[in-house]
Amino acid sequence: MTALPTEKIKEIMKKSYLFQAFDEGELNEFLERAGVKEFAPGEIIIREGEKGSSMFFIVDGQVEVFTDRDGRHFLDILKTGDFFGEFSLFTGGTRHATVKAKTEVTCLEISQDLFEDFAERNEEFSKVVVDFYKIRVLDTLLAHTELFGMLRPHERKEVLASFELEVVDKGVEIVREGEEGDALYVIKSGRVEVITTDAEGNEVKIAELGGGDFFGEIALITGRPRTATVRAITKVRLMKMSREAFEQICERFPEVRVKAEEIVEKRAKDTIHTLIHADRGKAGRP
Repeated sequence: MTALPTEKIKEIMKKSYLFQAFDEGELNEFLERAGVKEFAPGEIIIREGEKGSSMFFIVDGQVEVFTDRDGRHFLDILKTGDFFGEFSLFTGGTRHATVKAKTEVTCLEISQDLFEDFAERNEEFSKVVVDFYKIRVLDTLLAHTELFGMLRPHERKEVLASFELEVVDKGVEIVREGEEGDALYVIKSGRVEVITTDAEGNEVKIAELGGGDFFGEIALITGRPRTATVRAITKVRLMKMSREAFEQICERFPEVRVKAEEIVEKRAKDTIHTLIHADRGKAGRP
């Protein structure tokens, strides 16, 4: 396999909207830190179900994308200038499909840390990344959530436009129990813990959430104060929808409000169940 010259790789990167915000120095640094990976025909690049935190940019060759869920299904052929693996990069979750080299393939493997480092340093690139995330990842997440899953693709685009990026450091309380709810959040990357207090004032951990999970909808729907505190376990990047934007979405799509009310009822029952079992656990301790 013949290695592509660095200048050729840079030419291909410059044609991608994702890298157009870089000057020459940033392009050189990004390329050096990403590293170039080469794959032989038939070689598996990523495998469905495996943990992943990087994505790939094809600079030469073609790959086949398929899934083995319910038998093998061909999904797509990607070529020079295409991306794959972005869902796992942003969410830290498992790969949703297998990607195999169809020809000799040269890729850049881009880690989550590299992406986020440049997004913090370059405001224009950060905006491009947020748009890329909305189109390539958030839309897929919304399509699979209870809250927005019933909407058609063109309707979800209206929802996507309502989200804005917010970055929160480790240990920060994103929402606090008892406060007025003013936003709905989708976790772009990082992890948070959901906490409430029992009758004795002790913290009870209800859940831990990660990439693709959402929270904050209960207070928006009921108009009552937050029912739990959400605290960042790691540095967290969130996509935030304001109360005003959420109300506009619900007016535009009444089925979203109906589904949200169903979710509120279910989560309230889950919270009660958790608190009851926590009290029982205390009673059984010596």
